[in-house]
Amino acid sequence: MRRVIVYSKWHATWWEERIHARPGLALDLQEGLRAYAVRQSCIHQGRGTLLEKRWAIPVANAMNDFSTIPDWVDTDTNNADSEDDEY
Repeated sequence: MRRVIVYSKWHATWWEERIHARPGLALDLQEGLRAYAVRQSCIHQGRGTLLEKRWAIPVANAMNDFSTIPDWVDTDTNNADSEDDEY
């Protein structure tokens, strides 16, 4: 869930960087490309914002469930055994 939100916001920024990326074209073509880039940026930014709002409750519930895991369970994903790397 987090990755989808982060990707959507990154992709919005990527489109914003494209708004003025094609100088030297005919003015009507530049205007069309800018409008397209602005629209795409709005779509991706909106998707990230919508998903943040829509997933806020499930994420909060998951965090509450996560707090009930016993202390003896290793939840650190960085402590993977070297044997797991073979698969």
